[in-house]
Amino acid sequence: MSKPVLINIGCGRVWHPDWINLDHRPTAPEIRPFDIRKPLPFGEGVADAVYASHVLEHLERDEARRLLRDCRRILRPGGLLRVVVPDLEDLCRFYLERLQAVIERPDGDNEMAYNWAYLHLLDQHVRRQNGGEQGAFMTTPGLTANDNVRARLSTDVLRILYEDPDSLRPRGARGRLRQAGLQVARRVLPQYVAEALESAFVLRAGELHRVAYDRFSLPRLLREAGFMETAILDAYSSGIPDFAIAELDCVQGKPRKPGSLYVEAVCPWI
Repeated sequence: MSKPVLINIGCGRVWHPDWINLDHRPTAPEIRPFDIRKPLPFGEGVADAVYASHVLEHLERDEARRLLRDCRRILRPGGLLRVVVPDLEDLCRFYLERLQAVIERPDGDNEMAYNWAYLHLLDQHVRRQNGGEQGAFMTTPGLTANDNVRARLSTDVLRILYEDPDSLRPRGARGRLRQAGLQVARRVLPQYVAEALESAFVLRAGELHRVAYDRFSLPRLLREAGFMETAILDAYSSGIPDFAIAELDCVQGKPRKPGSLYVEAVCPWI
């Protein structure tokens, strides 16, 4: 029996050797460099499963639809596509809960949780500077001691805050060069030109969230891309055989990115 072909699109730092891992800025030799705005570098019907976590929200709706159609092209009939995105419904509910709590009891803990919910809901869609207000807020003393906030932070963010806060700074020579260039631009260019340049860098880096999805809009987009069967799942369940072993969505039994929406779709036979 041949080994299944498993493809992880836009993997970031989350990859597994049993999968073909693609990302535009590889963080390990096992990751292939690839721009997801281009057609996927695979033939028709070759993949048994395709996985894309926290990728679609960084694309315009038409770009996301095009990518999903390309996923359908490379999947074999009956193959599975698993898509994970920030859950707009869940985030809105959390924001409203924190708003009500801070109004009823405006203490420090409730205000901190409200501030985090407010920025998490809006900042990644509107920021014009690297990291935005949310990035700066992540260094607030006592943030990880707030139960409501800590429960919403990804395992990667918690690791950074607890173990390696320096990694919040620009990564690698390219990141440092960009920051140095922006500092020079702020000194020598008119303010509006320097701000426009920084906005362009943020846009180019794929930092912004272009679209938000919920349990109605994401399955609808998948149907528009040609997938007929969709299912809302959770971080612990998948139709992909042995998916849990790779620990792509869970780490040591806990969701890697709380507040996510998990949807799987079957590639049609026709």
